[in-house]
Amino acid sequence: MPEYDMKNEKLSTQIYKKIKNDLLYLKILPDTVLQEREIANIFSVSRTPIREAIQRLAIEGWIEINSRKSIVIKPIREQDVIEIFEFRRIIEPMVLDIILEKRLADLTLVNNIQNILNAMKSTKDNTAEFIDLDQNFHTLIIHKINNKRLNQTWGQLKDEIIRLGMIAMQKPGRFANVVQEHQRIADALMDMKKLKARKSCLDHLYSTEEIILESLFNKGGK
Repeated sequence: MPEYDMKNEKLSTQIYKKIKNDLLYLKILPDTVLQEREIANIFSVSRTPIREAIQRLAIEGWIEINSRKSIVIKPIREQDVIEIFEFRRIIEPMVLDIILEKRLADLTLVNNIQNILNAMKSTKDNTAEFIDLDQNFHTLIIHKINNKRLNQTWGQLKDEIIRLGMIAMQKPGRFANVVQEHQRIADALMDMKKLKARKSCLDHLYSTEEIILESLFNKGGK
């Protein structure tokens, strides 16, 4: 058997991560058409690691390869947005309920949330960093109830949520609004107000969904 090429595997992984990062943070937009040769020239590598990276992205559903062997960044469908936010509206308010019912909103959680919010206020000029902090905010809350299956499902959606978040942040004034919406959730946790926490979370999710649907499809959320 030929020797296993670890170097080649590492290179394809690096290319995979670079392309995925660029499409998540909108450096490569949905519907963009790429060519193997173009990618190979960018990375100054042969096509073998490129093909391996592209295959991995295709399996994960980020790209489509058409009959002409062109690589197309998969478009965001309206149904994708609706389903993701339906899931989030089912899960995230319920997690807040559990946190408050089980009295898990301890000083550590509250301080960590507030630290994230303070960092968000100082990163309004860096959308990618802001979205990473936004993810940290929601993930911190999700992980607080220590449900392994929920954490796994959230992890599978996390990348899609990042890309949608980047789209939402293109609306003027959205930075300040997100911080305010998050602060209402944090305040409800600190005050141990279940209904307030649930409403604040739902308001935030509906608002974000509406902005994304309007931006991509010229229509508001339901």
